[in-house]
Amino acid sequence: MPLNTIFSSRARRVSALAVLLCAGGIGNAQAAGDKPQQVVGRFLQMHLKQKTDGLPTGSAAAEHDAFLSAPLRQALASAQSYETEVQRRFPGQPTGLPEGDLFSSALQGATEYTLESEKIVGDRAVVTVNATYSTADKPAPICWQDRFELIRDNASWRIDDVRYGGGFDVGNTGDLKQNLLALKTETLWTQALCDQASAPAIGHWIEQFVDDQRARTGHRTATEDSSARVAACALQSANASAPQAMLFVVKGLQAGGNDWQQYLAIFSDGDTQSPRAMKVADSNGTRFAGLRFDGNAVTLIGKHAQAGDPPCCPTQEFTRRIPLAQEVKHASR
Repeated sequence: MPLNTIFSSRARRVSALAVLLCAGGIGNAQAAGDKPQQVVGRFLQMHLKQKTDGLPTGSAAAEHDAFLSAPLRQALASAQSYETEVQRRFPGQPTGLPEGDLFSSALQGATEYTLESEKIVGDRAVVTVNATYSTADKPAPICWQDRFELIRDNASWRIDDVRYGGGFDVGNTGDLKQNLLALKTETLWTQALCDQASAPAIGHWIEQFVDDQRARTGHRTATEDSSARVAACALQSANASAPQAMLFVVKGLQAGGNDWQQYLAIFSDGDTQSPRAMKVADSNGTRFAGLRFDGNAVTLIGKHAQAGDPPCCPTQEFTRRIPLAQEVKHASR
């Protein structure tokens, strides 16, 4: 299979993407050796035929797996488990994976590939591929290069990663395997409660908490600033629980009425009655405006005032990381 072999398909769907004009056409540089580029060539022929968007499933997954290394197959399988669990727990929430072609810089994939070059160093190889996307109604094709990295598995070369070279504003960036593995450590979070079914119960717990604080301090006019609620939820793996966290603000717990206190409540999966809760800020400092789950911790995000900032509008961002395993006192009820 010569390096200038062209594989093409005209059945890709169109998505919004900035046009990159192909300067000078597609090259046909020669390189020593042929085994890695043969593997990539057969893979691309199969991939164009399958027209797979997102994670390959069913028979398409089996056909893709035949060309892939064990680590890349495991990363795809873990991502599939993650995606399935996110969709089950939080219907309609994004999973972090693009819906387009995972093996291409451009989400709509390519209509044509040309094998550009091959480099072999020991048990590793890189095959550079020229990719083109064109349709009959668009005279200027979109062109880019991706690199397929391969490892030698016994006597066979297998694709271990894809490094995206398109540099598109909307498209895949970085490399395929790292993007898949990131789903195992990054968490899904949103500024609204992820599990809408628990929202009323969590709201009721906050109301009870404020009632308790009124009784404790004797300031019966204390109230929650409901506009200051900030929520996040996390899903770390298919078998892990999905804790939720809420930042909320209570005003008027001290004499004068202009004070406020901000609390963090962490709810374990399915438990909306006995969260771990702690005060994280008050009117002597700066309240946090956001939060997210980072692995086994909650990161609070806020802003400090710096020189020249008006009292209303601090600009210096800061964070506070609270490990989920950290002992946090339960709010008295």
